[in-house]
Amino acid sequence: MREFTIKDFELGGKKTKVKAQGIAEAMLEYLPWPSLEVKIYWQPSTGVYEVTDLKTDFRYDVFSA
Repeated sequence: MREFTIKDFELGGKKTKVKAQGIAEAMLEYLPWPSLEVKIYWQPSTGVYEVTDLKTDFRYDVFSA
């Protein structure tokens, strides 16, 4: 398992560390509901994944901790 940091822009940039196999699993672990409907964009120049939750339209940055 890898450790990821999730930066939540809806909560003022709050950062949370999560252990998971990958980006989708990290978001499923982080989000409070049991299903996952997201768009994931990778920024290769920064190594940051931009994740948008399609249920709420909230945005997160996810990167390896």
